Amino acid sequence: TCDHAMVVLTDKQRGDLHEAVKEYCQQHSLHATLDALEKELSTKGSFCTTDTALEKKWSLNLRLQQKVLQLEAEVKRLQEELAEIDDPDPAKRAKATDGLPLDPAKHTLEGHRESVLCVAFHPKVPVLASCGEDATIRIWDYESGENERTLRGHTQSINAVDFNATGA
Repeated sequence: TCDHAMVVLTDKQRGDLHEAVKEYCQQHSLHATLDALEKELSTKGSFCTTDTALEKKWSLNLRLQQKVLQLEAEVKRLQEELAEIDDPDPAKRAKATDGLPLDPAKHTLEGHRESVLCVAFHPKVPVLASCGEDATIRIWDYESGENERTLRGHTQSINAVDFNATGA
């Protein structure tokens, strides 16, 4: 008998595996093996063995095929991005190299009453600082999008803000 608790394949995957083994036997003229396999499958409804190494390898193969497809899609996306960088049209080239995220923003940081003039990312923690024409510096958690602190005291626009290498 077979302990199906050890089997890692779905019924469809197991069926595909059985068909692949049958096809392999036919291609290599392994008629006795094919006959024994078909007899085993017809009497038990599914091919069953106490060693699941072959099924695990088959399952791994399926996962690797999915990963290859994902990586091929990523390569295609990166090739398209690279083609935009090499585009002779200056507008497309500038868009491709501006360093801004392409898809929708994760957060919209709202709080300054007037234009923002500078943004600086902290070198060690997920924080950024922004400053602007409203004479404030705002400290943001860029993972949550929350305004952690607003620094007031300036009487005119603040044109620049930065962190040093240690984050101070």
